[in-house]
Amino acid sequence: MDPIEIKQNITAEKTLFRFQELRERTMKVTEALYRTTDLFSDMEPLKWSLRDSAVKILSKISSLAERPSYDDLRGLDSLTKEVEAIFYKLNLASGGTFVARANFDVLEREYHGIKNQLTNYDTTKFSLPAPIDFSHLLLF
Repeated sequence: MDPIEIKQNITAEKTLFRFQELRERTMKVTEALYRTTDLFSDMEPLKWSLRDSAVKILSKISSLAERPSYDDLRGLDSLTKEVEAIFYKLNLASGGTFVARANFDVLEREYHGIKNQLTNYDTTKFSLPAPIDFSHLLLF
């Protein structure tokens, strides 16, 4: 392995580790959101909408924590937008329930942290590998 390949492997492993940490953080936030929304009526559509959004975010981050593909990394912007969208739902839920506002403040703070971690990834570091040069091969 040449030094460039070694550096790329180290960078990839560090990125993978950061995504695994992010997955753990997102898992804890999702669990907290479930506990908070347990207090909502089952007839409340916002309960299910919040849970659905949280699970989608967790699922996408989990796929990044495995072996992220180039497309996964390029999709960080859409994932960040999904995290931003949950803020509106949390805000709406905090105003219309008997659940303490502090619960929603914690959830918002944690989702802001997740969003910040996602926006701090420099996707320009993740380029497609250079095409393999087969010109030196003799093909008959």
